[in-house]
Amino acid sequence: MPYTRVLYRKEGDRATITLNRPDKLNAIDDTMFLEMHQALREADADREVKLLIYEGAGASFSAGADLSGTNTALVMPPDPRTRPFLNDLFQATVERRKLLEAIYDSPKMTIARVHGYCLGLGLDVAMMCETIVATEDAVLGDPSIRLGLATQNPLWTWRVGPRRAKELLLTGRYMTGAAALRLGLVTIACPRER
Repeated sequence: MPYTRVLYRKEGDRATITLNRPDKLNAIDDTMFLEMHQALREADADREVKLLIYEGAGASFSAGADLSGTNTALVMPPDPRTRPFLNDLFQATVERRKLLEAIYDSPKMTIARVHGYCLGLGLDVAMMCETIVATEDAVLGDPSIRLGLATQNPLWTWRVGPRRAKELLLTGRYMTGAAALRLGLVTIACPRER
């Protein structure tokens, strides 16, 4: 399958999935979402691949779901002004969970290489990886909380503990990569040049 929104490359026993919409801060639209899933299936099926790295091209890992409303039926909940059926809301959630669960369940070692913005759905992707390596100045968080919505990612409590998870999920506070390391959200935080 030819990829248009992600770059998939294999070097020896390592495969890299690069989110490739740098002009949009790698905002995830439906095409990118489906291509990420396809690249993951390709890596999982390749017996030579032992390590799978997720990264973002350009200035950021991912600013989250594309909010443009174009090509976003899978990554965004249906517009409530269209009065969607409850089934539509449920189905949209199920589709988003499939990719996230596939990353989490991958038999390969998974690493998210985070820099710049890592927000919303982008952070969900990173949190599904076994290891998150972030630059100290990366910005991590979930903007949906500031809109009065709830995160769909159940790993907050597991990653940072109940007290910190409550604080982050009730305030919607963003954090730097250095702060995320102190909280236990990321595994390694290093200067951008490293």
